Amino acid sequence: MKERLLLGNNAQFIRQPFSEFVQAAAESGLNAVELTLQTPHFYADSDTFHDLSSVKGNLHQAGLEVCSTVPLPYRYSICADEGTIQREKTREYYKQCILLTEELGASYLSITGSGANYDYDSKRLMKNGAKTLEELADFAGKHSVTLLLGSVLGQECIVNASTPVLVSLEEIREMIEAVSSDFLKVYLDTEVISLRGETISGWFDTLGEDIRLVRFTDGNYNGYRIWGRGCLPCRKYLNQLDESGYAGPLALTVPGERYIDDPVSAMKENIQVLRQNMGQV
Repeated sequence: MKERLLLGNNAQFIRQPFSEFVQAAAESGLNAVELTLQTPHFYADSDTFHDLSSVKGNLHQAGLEVCSTVPLPYRYSICADEGTIQREKTREYYKQCILLTEELGASYLSITGSGANYDYDSKRLMKNGAKTLEELADFAGKHSVTLLLGSVLGQECIVNASTPVLVSLEEIREMIEAVSSDFLKVYLDTEVISLRGETISGWFDTLGEDIRLVRFTDGNYNGYRIWGRGCLPCRKYLNQLDESGYAGPLALTVPGERYIDDPVSAMKENIQVLRQNMGQV
């Protein structure tokens, strides 16, 4: 089985200083991370982002590179109507996050259709999203960043229905084709596609090399889990990634706050189970 780049993530460390996440990642033998741009570790809004000197110093001292970032959607939405305050603030927020990502030296920024209006029909939302993503992809390209569009949990999830659009492989394909930018590609989320009954092979058959990152997590109908705590087949999924020819990074991002009481133990358990399945213990 291929040796893969594993990306630790700070999402579960919101009760600890950023330095504790960095230390845990380094002690777990990781070389790179994906960073969730959340307070208290980061602050970004539609006007600015905070000084990154301390963050970059911690990462450099631990020998960790940043591969990608995950801005939280808050109440922003790429599917907001043109001419509205929400769309304007969304555009400026993600531009600030792109600039932050550039300063961290990361290649990718993940973005989704979260927060779209359930009262609007899907065609209207998709058209709005395409316009926003065209502008953001153009801006990202000028700053050496590639946006990665991923599907998120929709109404099939009993705990977190976050949007009515961009929840399926077909909608992601449609958006990638509509925007048609070298700076808008795709990430695959194993929990999301499993809940929808989609497959890893189906995603790669459809999107192929446009898939630049895989969010590789366990899970069930109640949300994301670290590996071994859900019902998804870790080794089977790893084999399917090998069969698909994917050699990119696996992001160990677990959205939510399920493990915030002891994020260090959760990270170590997650990585141990994953490495056992990869045969690299």
